[in-house]
Amino acid sequence: MLLLCGTLWGAVQLIVSGHIFNGDFALYIRQAQSIQYGDMQQVFSDMQEMIAHSTYQRYSPILYPWGYPLLLFPCVALFGINYFAFKIVGVICLVGAFIFLYYHPILSKERFRMSVLLVLALLTGNIFYWGYVNSVSSELPFFCFLMFSFWTMNKLYVLKEQTEKRTILYIGLGILLFFTAQIRTEGYFLFISLIVLQWKNRLSGWSFFLPYASALCIWFVFTLVFPSGYTEHFEHFKVVTLTNLLHNIQTFYEYPAQILYIPFSLFNLFFWVNCLLGLYISSRKLTAESVYLVSTIMLLICWPYDVIRYWLPLFPLCFIFFIQGFRFMCMVWGKKAGKWVLYPIIGILICSVWKVSIKYATSSIRIYTTINPNVEGESAQEMYAFLRMNTAQDDWVACGESRSIYLYTNRLSCNISGEISNLPANVNWYVEFLYRGSYLQYPHGVIRLNHNRFQQVFCNQDFAIYKILTP
Repeated sequence: MLLLCGTLWGAVQLIVSGHIFNGDFALYIRQAQSIQYGDMQQVFSDMQEMIAHSTYQRYSPILYPWGYPLLLFPCVALFGINYFAFKIVGVICLVGAFIFLYYHPILSKERFRMSVLLVLALLTGNIFYWGYVNSVSSELPFFCFLMFSFWTMNKLYVLKEQTEKRTILYIGLGILLFFTAQIRTEGYFLFISLIVLQWKNRLSGWSFFLPYASALCIWFVFTLVFPSGYTEHFEHFKVVTLTNLLHNIQTFYEYPAQILYIPFSLFNLFFWVNCLLGLYISSRKLTAESVYLVSTIMLLICWPYDVIRYWLPLFPLCFIFFIQGFRFMCMVWGKKAGKWVLYPIIGILICSVWKVSIKYATSSIRIYTTINPNVEGESAQEMYAFLRMNTAQDDWVACGESRSIYLYTNRLSCNISGEISNLPANVNWYVEFLYRGSYLQYPHGVIRLNHNRFQQVFCNQDFAIYKILTP
């Protein structure tokens, strides 16, 4: 309980108003709005067109899965675009994930109890997790529902608790797994975990098929109500090369030392060796978790982007297996001697993590920069207001953050970069980030050289707006 209170304090302490002008937040919020307005299909069509007109088209799927927008929908319906409300959802999900981890039906047993307490001590006070409350993204909700899914699967199939409502629970499990996969698509690996768990327990009949039947039914309802816009994201696998794979493996290998603030790269080898050992000796007890972890890591190795936030739900599982493996190695020396090795080392790691996190949480927090200003800051709001007042409803606005333009102005937008010849004929306005260089936009020198095409009509400390002239 003390650790969870520490998480709650740290996460709330880090909440700042607004949101950085970067990331996926705008489309998640717009999809939540579309549930309220009933224009889901219109958002699908608009995003499809916006991506088609963009120079760089892999910045977004047409639509994200609808799980996270559904979680944001009550906030949007009650408060509109209110980032504090959105971030409180993240805080609740973060605390909820750690609660499900603590009360995990297997991890709460004596064999794993000390391991899960040590993992919670390492991660509940970790700034890596606290920091994500300032991001309107799907990682924390997915983390929470993933832990909820593991809790439910183990409760039903491993402990085999008898209850009169068992049929309802099997149906609910299928709905839960499907909804988790609708927050992030890696969640579909939960169904593979479920199959292996059922096979291991030699289940058949209605107890085997009910979760899949209920998931199939809710999938059918989803396809009738919500347009699916994320399947084309799998086209990104086509750009994967051997260089990508090797780069991802090297990057992932270095993550443990990064999130524990350890300056010694040799720790990564120590971590992964013990993690693999723990996975080997614990996979019979933690079957669903082992299958999911291995499957997802294989996917991330093959995915063309090495983003550490994808690992946010995986680190707790990795750390549990790491501590299990480390405990096993220590106990080889004898039970008493092993404890004198294990606990001091883990204690040093815990103190290091909490020291960094408390120092960060109690210092002046500055997350907005000239490169990524606040979307609710004065300069951004001035820019939005100008576009709303001076552009026609059917005008196109070129901008590196096209989804934000779409959310705040209801104008279609696309990113344009590279050569001036890439400029689509239907684009009427161009928004320049003054401090972003050539990231998803033209370098400022190109704008200057083509003053006959770009007429500046607005400028403040962060943005410039140009009217695009016909040559």
